[in-house]
Amino acid sequence: DTDVNEISIPENLLALLTSRIDRLDEDARRTLQLSSVIGRSFYRGVLEQISDAGIVLDRQLNSLQRAELIREAARVPELEYTFQHDLTREAAYNSILLRERREYHLRVGEAVEKLFNDRLEENAHLLAHHFHQGGDDKRALKYAVLAGDVAARLYANNEAITHYTLAIEIAKNDDTATEQLAALYLARGRAQEVSGLQDDALAGYRELVDLGRKAQDAALEMAALVPMITIHSTLSGRPDTVMSRALSERSLVLAQQLGDHSSEAKNLWNSLLIEVLDGDDYYKALEYGERSLEIAREHDLKEQTAFTLQDTARAHVAVEQFAEVKLALEGARAYWQSIGNQTMLADNLYNSAGVSYAQGDFGGASEFVREGLEISRSIGSVHLEVVGLLTSVQSLMNSGDIDQALAAVENALAKLSEIADAGFVTAFVHATTSAIYGLIGMGEPAIYHALLATKIADGTRGWPFLISLALAQVKTGRLAEAGEALQQIYRQPLFESKRHIEYIGILTSMPDMIRAELVLAQEDYQQVLEYDLKSHGLGEGIGPDPVLPDLLRIKGQALINLNRIDEAREALSEARAIAEARGSRLALWRILFELSEVAGLENRIDEKQQLLTQCRELINHIATHCGRPEVRDGFLNDPAVRRALGSP
Repeated sequence: DTDVNEISIPENLLALLTSRIDRLDEDARRTLQLSSVIGRSFYRGVLEQISDAGIVLDRQLNSLQRAELIREAARVPELEYTFQHDLTREAAYNSILLRERREYHLRVGEAVEKLFNDRLEENAHLLAHHFHQGGDDKRALKYAVLAGDVAARLYANNEAITHYTLAIEIAKNDDTATEQLAALYLARGRAQEVSGLQDDALAGYRELVDLGRKAQDAALEMAALVPMITIHSTLSGRPDTVMSRALSERSLVLAQQLGDHSSEAKNLWNSLLIEVLDGDDYYKALEYGERSLEIAREHDLKEQTAFTLQDTARAHVAVEQFAEVKLALEGARAYWQSIGNQTMLADNLYNSAGVSYAQGDFGGASEFVREGLEISRSIGSVHLEVVGLLTSVQSLMNSGDIDQALAAVENALAKLSEIADAGFVTAFVHATTSAIYGLIGMGEPAIYHALLATKIADGTRGWPFLISLALAQVKTGRLAEAGEALQQIYRQPLFESKRHIEYIGILTSMPDMIRAELVLAQEDYQQVLEYDLKSHGLGEGIGPDPVLPDLLRIKGQALINLNRIDEAREALSEARAIAEARGSRLALWRILFELSEVAGLENRIDEKQQLLTQCRELINHIATHCGRPEVRDGFLNDPAVRRALGSP
């Protein structure tokens, strides 16, 4: 229901409505006033409970219906009425004396509590409102907390924030126990974080720190410090390693002084996050993770165990311990599934997809993304849905489904209007869009979206979006500019240490491929051959990463230009085997064309024609899956495509 205190009625209209109400007889007027306290809609049973004994209720309700002030809304499960207009309700409400309003709200709260005793969770928000307006802060607090918990459980985060905020306001003016006050701030903060309201969450946590220090309550202060550290030690929050380290040191001291094992485990987990964010020593990060897990398991802190496992996986990825990565993510996933934490489960699935992509397992990654998107949509998390849509692009581009990849980024961009502070994510969407266009040879739209991404993102966090800009510049022949963009990327202090663990969708593994394409375009063929492909999974006993087929194809092209045909055939054949195994149509058509060139040089004409036929079939498949005509035409006008289609 709309809060009547928030409605503003023009004075002339208010006077007219008040005049109509004043013309009612006393019992009808009192019935209308009591109804206005209940809400826009009201049950007859509740109204009966709060009405004066002498009022013949049905007569008055009929009178109000004839006057077209209220109407019957439903008969089941309860006889329900509603005001014809919210303005009528406000006029009736405003005609009640202030001292009477408080009494009436209290009556309504008690009536709802009595009549719907078996449906208190469902009506908790109403009970909190009426008891708060009625001055019964004890019961108002009880039901505000319950309403917040119900909303949070249903992932209705905005509603949860509203209810927890009311509970906090009441609790601060009451002799509420420290533990409950801390729990309320933390619950509201979690809802704000999930909604992307990081700054609001930090403001609330700082308020809790201040309350703890004023009261000389170390437990209260520490309760707020722990989530603040988490926000400052994750890229999705407000990353600041200096701040997070300072807060962590203070929090760990407090935890050890208090003998608080839960907070100690959380602090060690936050130290893991800080080291991963800093990117200096991943083995140190793993040490923090193991200590956190040891304490969490010893004291049966299951949720903390899952959080630590999930983030320990990232450190394992950085040091290429992929068996440990899988175990950590599976362990965390099992816990999220067991308690029904859908938000963390979706996050886990997207992390697992990123790891699968890194090892070239597109089928596994697609399944993780599909399940993650299903969960994100079911809980109404726009932020997680956008992450899932962007994560899906890598698989869609791999299979040559350009129309679906573009639909994913367009859908993500449309969803961003629902996210607060979406600047960085918006830049991510445009950078991904740029990469899609760049990979199909549409240089100009690729340039447009890449420049938009770098403009939107701030300087400290926006450097990854130079990746799509460099690709677009290579595709449009702006080789010097592409070289400058790549230099900026490779000069980033954390680029080498973070490139394996910070999954940024399809952009993640592209820099080395773009660099090789640039050097090939510059005809520096020997330099192409000097690039080490082992870090991309070539002969390393780990799955080949997403760009290895392209890197082998580029190597093959360089070898052809150096007239080292046998070596070119070997590199291209290996690229073909990997691309075919994972269904990489977008990479495969180019590999097949280069193999046809090798066959032609070796005078194997039949094989050349067979390879060209297969290459052109793939081009046709991709063209028919480009969606819009201008995208199809752009792809078919790519010089590499024209060369393949025009080859004799």
